[in-house]
Amino acid sequence: MKQLFIIALFLFTSIRLHATRNDVSSSELLLEKAIHSNITEEGVDYAEKAFQEAIKQNDKKTQILTLIELSKFCFIQVDYPKAEAYLTDALVLSKKIKQKNLQVLVTLERGKSFQYQGKYAEALKSFTEALAGAKKIHNKEIETRAYIYLADYFRNLTKTKQALWYIKKAMSNTSKIKLDPRLKISLYNRAAAIDLEFYGAKKTEEYSLKAIQLSEEGNFLSSKATSLNELGFFYENIESFDKALKFYNYAMEIWEKTKNKRSLENVIENCGRVYFKIGKPAKSNELLGQAAELAKMNNWYSNLSSIYYFMMKNSRSLGNENEANLYRAESLEAQIKMYQQENEKVLKELTLKYETDKKEVLLKKQTTEIQLTKEKVKAEQRNSRLIFYGLIALLILLGIAFFVAIQRSRLNKELKIKNEEVIVSNKKLEVQLNRSEVLLQEVHHRVKNNLQFISSIFELEIDSNKKLNKTESLEDMSRRIVAMSLVHELLYSQDNLEKVPIKKYIAELVMSLQEMIQSKKMNVQLTFDSDEKEVDVKECIALGMILSELVSNSVKHAFKTTKQPLVEILLKYNPKENNLHLKVLDNGSGYKENELSKKGMGSRLIEIFAKQLNGKFSIQAEKHFLFSFTFSPSK
Repeated sequence: MKQLFIIALFLFTSIRLHATRNDVSSSELLLEKAIHSNITEEGVDYAEKAFQEAIKQNDKKTQILTLIELSKFCFIQVDYPKAEAYLTDALVLSKKIKQKNLQVLVTLERGKSFQYQGKYAEALKSFTEALAGAKKIHNKEIETRAYIYLADYFRNLTKTKQALWYIKKAMSNTSKIKLDPRLKISLYNRAAAIDLEFYGAKKTEEYSLKAIQLSEEGNFLSSKATSLNELGFFYENIESFDKALKFYNYAMEIWEKTKNKRSLENVIENCGRVYFKIGKPAKSNELLGQAAELAKMNNWYSNLSSIYYFMMKNSRSLGNENEANLYRAESLEAQIKMYQQENEKVLKELTLKYETDKKEVLLKKQTTEIQLTKEKVKAEQRNSRLIFYGLIALLILLGIAFFVAIQRSRLNKELKIKNEEVIVSNKKLEVQLNRSEVLLQEVHHRVKNNLQFISSIFELEIDSNKKLNKTESLEDMSRRIVAMSLVHELLYSQDNLEKVPIKKYIAELVMSLQEMIQSKKMNVQLTFDSDEKEVDVKECIALGMILSELVSNSVKHAFKTTKQPLVEILLKYNPKENNLHLKVLDNGSGYKENELSKKGMGSRLIEIFAKQLNGKFSIQAEKHFLFSFTFSPSK
C-alpha cells in the first residue's frame, strides 16, 4: 500500500511539473512558430498570440523578443512607423528589467527602422551605440549583426570603403562563433550585394548560393527568395538573361506563396526589365503592368515612375507612340505624386514634432508644479513637527525654540529661492511654446503660398502653351516644382528655417537639371561657380525659378548646331554693396532681334521673378547667349 502511494505521488508530481513547463514555455513556442512562419499574416498572428501569452506569464524577455519579431513583419509590410513603435515599447521593457543584451539588440533594430524611414542620422547613432554596447558586453552575435547593418547602411549611401570594411569585420566573426542561421543568411546576402556593386561580382554567385543553401536547410522561404532575387540580379548584370529569369521566377513563386507584396512587386518589375533588355517588349509590358497594379494599390510612387518609364520605351519599340506618350505622362504624374507624398510626410513629421514638443513642455510644467507642491507639503509638515516639538520642549529648554525659529527661517528662504527658479523656468517654457506655435504657423503659411504659386504656374502654363503637347507641359511643370521643392528639402535638413545657403541650393538644382538633360539623352554640360551667401526662402525660390527657366531655354533652343553644348552659371556676392550678381551664358547660336521680342512662358516667369527681387537684368544674344542679373538680398 505504501509503495502504491509513493508511485501515485511520483506520477502526480511529474504531471504537475510537465503542465507547469508547458504553461511557462507556451509563449516561447508561439514565438518560435512566428519566427519559422513563411507566410506574413500567419507569422503576425503567432507573434501577437505569443505576446499576449508572455503578458499573462509576466515573461518580459519573451515580450521584448516578440516585439522585435513584430517589427520585422512591419518591415515586410512597409509599415515603418508601426515598427518603430513596437521597438520603442521593447526598449522601455528592456530598461525596466535591466537586460543589457536585450537593450543593445533593440537599439540595433531601432536603427534599422530609422534607416527605412530615411532618418539616416538617427539610424547611424543607433547602430554605433549598439555596436559599442555589444563589444562592452562581449556579445559577438549582436556585434556581427551590427557590422552587417552598418555595411548595408553605407552601401545604401554608396560609401564603398565603409561598406566593405564593415562586411569584412562581420565575415571575420563567422570563424569565431556559431551564428544564428538567419543572421548568417543575412550576412551572405549583404556580402553578395556589396560584392556585385563594388568588386565587379567576384564572389556574388558564391555568397548567394551559400545563402540559398542555409535557407533551404532552415526552411526560411522569405530569406531564400531574397537570395534568389540577388542571384537573378547578378545574372542580369552579367547579361546571362535566361538564368536571371529563372531565378527571378523562383523568387516570384515564393513571394506569391508568402504574400510579401512589396518584394513580389519588385521581382515582377525585375522580370519585366529583363524582357525589355532581351527585346520582348510585349511580354515586358505584360509583367510591368502587373507590377504597376501592385504599386498603385499600395501608393509606391517611386517604383511606379520607373515602371511606366520602361513601359513607355516598350511601347515606342512596338511603334505605339500614343501609348508611349500616355505612359510618359503617367511616369511624370507618379513623380509629382511622389513629391506630394514626401511633402505631406514632412508636414506630418513637423506637426507631430510640434505636438510632441508641446506635450513635453506641458509635462515639464506640470512636473515642476507637482514637485513644488510636494516640497511645500514636506516643508509644512516639517515646520509643523518642529513647532510641535518646540512647544513641548519650551518648558525644558528655551534654546530649542531659538533653533526652531532659525530652521524655519532657512526653509522659507529655500522655498522662496526655489519658487523664483520655478517662475523663471515656467517663463522659459512659455517662450519655447510660443516659438513652436509661430514655427508651425510659418510652415502652414509657406505650404499655402507654395500651393497658390503652383496653381498660378499651371494657369500661366495653360494660357501660354496651348499648342504644346501634354508631356512637354508636364515636364516643365515637374522641373519648376523640383526647383521649388529643393528649397524645402534644404530647410528641413537644417535648424535655421529662415535662410537658405544659396551655393548648396544651386548645386542641388544644377544636379537635378543635369539629370533632366541626361534623361532626354542630350549631351549638354552644366557648370557653376557660386559664392557662399544665405538668402531668404522667397528670394531663393525666385532665383531658382529664373535659373531653371534659363537653363531649360538654352537646352531647348540654343544648341541645334553646337557640337559641344555648354551652359555656365556664375553667382558672385559683393558684400560692400550687398549685391548678388548672376550670369548665365551658353555657347549656342544666340537669338535674332525678332526672336528676343517674343515672350513665352519662361520669359514671362523670368520677368515676374526679377521684378519680385527688385533686380535688373540684361540679355546679350548676338553670337552666344548671356543673361546678367543683379539684385540686393535682404539682410
